[in-house]
Amino acid sequence: MQEWPLLSHVELRALPGSVRSARLHTTSILHRWGLGGLADTAELLVSEIITNAVRASTPIVRQQRETGQAPGAQLLRFWLTSDQRSVLIQVWDSNHHGPVRKYVGSDAEAGRGLLLIETLSAQWGWYAPDGQGGKIVWAVCAYLIQTRHLERSRASPCPPDYPGRPGYPGGPPARDLTGAPGGGPGTPAKAAPAR
Repeated sequence: MQEWPLLSHVELRALPGSVRSARLHTTSILHRWGLGGLADTAELLVSEIITNAVRASTPIVRQQRETGQAPGAQLLRFWLTSDQRSVLIQVWDSNHHGPVRKYVGSDAEAGRGLLLIETLSAQWGWYAPDGQGGKIVWAVCAYLIQTRHLERSRASPCPPDYPGRPGYPGGPPARDLTGAPGGGPGTPAKAAPAR
């Protein structure tokens, strides 16, 4: 069974400044774990995923204001998990809508985030944690992304046969919203120290 012993979890506010904090955290953790060779790629993936999560949280704040509710501080939950060969990046936000890839013209200044995630990651996708709301977008950063299957689907949920899929036997643990590894969404979790 494959082990995913390295774990880091951070909660961030859904603000643009959190993107920089997440990038710095990623670089620091990967160097601490001896995975500095993945730091640049992982930093780009984290930047895109966190940026998308911040943008996904904006309509929720707007809706709270429009309905007369005091806007609550929207949080993002950000995990890095590693088996010492690859890094799994997971980001939870409270918006239940999955990411949608935009097809933009060559002169567009934005809209290529998911294309970048697809290109740089060995695998990526998203899923809705059972009964917990929101979604988790995930990407795997690995040294040998050239070995990925070219016919894989874009932005698919975790494929059932992907051994690195969260919650898959031998894969990293699935996440519940406490931020600690557990047996699956909603399962009471045990804390694991970051290394």
